[in-house]
Amino acid sequence: MHECFASSASRPARLTNTALLDAVDYGLLALGEIVRATIYDRIEENYQVRREEIPEKLDTFHKALQELLGRGAEVMRRLIAKNLYNTLNLKFAENENWTLVDYVQNAKAQTTIREPMCTNMKPAGSTTAMKPLSIASQNQHHQAFLDFESFVRRRSPRSSSSFTVRAS
Repeated sequence: MHECFASSASRPARLTNTALLDAVDYGLLALGEIVRATIYDRIEENYQVRREEIPEKLDTFHKALQELLGRGAEVMRRLIAKNLYNTLNLKFAENENWTLVDYVQNAKAQTTIREPMCTNMKPAGSTTAMKPLSIASQNQHHQAFLDFESFVRRRSPRSSSSFTVRAS
């Protein structure tokens, strides 16, 4: 299969501030909603880092967690990193000496936008390359394929003569 048509489902998603904040929220929620709100309040009061500023002040946030949670910060770091990697479709591998900042930098490096798909394809008889698909278009095409696959599965009889549609 030509790389132009490779599925975008297995490729990493782009690291955004929202993805990071969602991962932090999820990790802190393991302690309960009230404790999570208290941690955010303490970090804002004592370290001048509001929740929305965590992506820009990640090092300060990490140090604040260590001071507030002690050894529990290690568990929190792991929960946040695992959730972030899962959200971004990245494989998580624990590194004992890594901080939350290290995990985020690694995720950012793995999710840096690469060359768009289809950059070197040319339609038959043409001298100009096809316009690359945007990430959003690739995701729409993939979703359309999944919708079609679901439709085919619902419509086809459950016999040995039925066929299976697979994403490549």
